[in-house]
Amino acid sequence: MIVLIGGEKGGTGKTTITVNLACQAARENADLVVVDTDLQRSASLFFIARDESGIEPHIPCIEKRGKTLGKELRNLSGKYDLVLVDAGGRDSMELRYSLAVADEVYIPIQPAQADLWTLEKMQNLVEEAQAFNEDLAAFVLLNRCSNNPRNLDAQEAREFLNDYPAFSPLRTETKERVVYQRIFRSGQSVQEHAKDNSAIEEMQNLYKEIFYGQE
Repeated sequence: MIVLIGGEKGGTGKTTITVNLACQAARENADLVVVDTDLQRSASLFFIARDESGIEPHIPCIEKRGKTLGKELRNLSGKYDLVLVDAGGRDSMELRYSLAVADEVYIPIQPAQADLWTLEKMQNLVEEAQAFNEDLAAFVLLNRCSNNPRNLDAQEAREFLNDYPAFSPLRTETKERVVYQRIFRSGQSVQEHAKDNSAIEEMQNLYKEIFYGQE
């Protein structure tokens, strides 16, 4: 199974989502590999820090880019049960080739207008990919939402999503939390960091919805 975490907008938390999902899957003994296609290498650096800190389980992470990416992802899906792809926040060759072979794409966006405006471009990319990859399913995650209960941005974003039928919105939302930045220092997931129960619950809910809630 090839699961892509991607989008056309940078800074939406794609790598944070990727590494936390990977750590949870590894803790459940999933046979997985993370593929970092982003030139910034944030996912790769996270797993390097994880290995240097001696954190178990070890999670393989490889960097793949360029025109052969689609073929390489297919080959990896024959070797691993789960291929988790982290794509950079832009319309890139890597994003397009990943969409062409992925089983599912999850698009984190912040409930802000600048992010919502990118959905039209992403819908076009998804629909283009579905012309060749008919089984591709696309989902949107509202990420980095406000913790203020009076803030209605997430609710308004969900209403905005009604205009984009190519996407299914996830029930789970994740909030803006400092811990999501701090985990990169040691290569720990929020569950392993164990200092923010709300973040742990968010990531557990997200993991369950992605891997158990779409059946």
